[in-house]
Amino acid sequence: MPAAAMAATSQSTDEIIGVTLAAGTSVSMSVIGGAAVGGYDCGASIATDPVGELAPGQAPGDFDLDSIGLLFPLNLAAIPAALGTTVMQATCNRTCRLGKLFLTNDAANYLGVTSILVGGVEQLAQSTVSGVPINHFSPTSTFQNEYMDLDVVITPGEQVAISIQNFTAATASNVLGGIYCLPL
Repeated sequence: MPAAAMAATSQSTDEIIGVTLAAGTSVSMSVIGGAAVGGYDCGASIATDPVGELAPGQAPGDFDLDSIGLLFPLNLAAIPAALGTTVMQATCNRTCRLGKLFLTNDAANYLGVTSILVGGVEQLAQSTVSGVPINHFSPTSTFQNEYMDLDVVITPGEQVAISIQNFTAATASNVLGGIYCLPL
């Protein structure tokens, strides 16, 4: 999952993961990547909400996988230069409702999303020659609000495949991506 999708400046109003934590529970996060020389600093915080009253028979720390948000990361994709195309994809491990799609790239060249397939079904309302600009899916894009959720239920074994094309003669670049999942 792109670290930028979890940044404080992200335009998401969705919770990333909603899990009830019992007293004494620890949480960890691993960050991979960074600058070629020297790396970079990274920090995180966890926001908490009161859980209210427990349901009858529910112990502190119990939760149902259908009632939490999950992360659906996509593979790192290398986008070739000069009209090159690649596909980012991932296979679903558990039933979830896909929410916001976040994509980030490491170059200033113009990249366009030309297809979003979920379980083999196209999610773009029409075919497009130039694609939807990748910056519309940036974590800081103001287009990322509750109206931009994919809102599609996907089941184990189904795939998400996103086609991205480089529409310039600029050099190759890399794209990271992921989808916030919504509670069922």
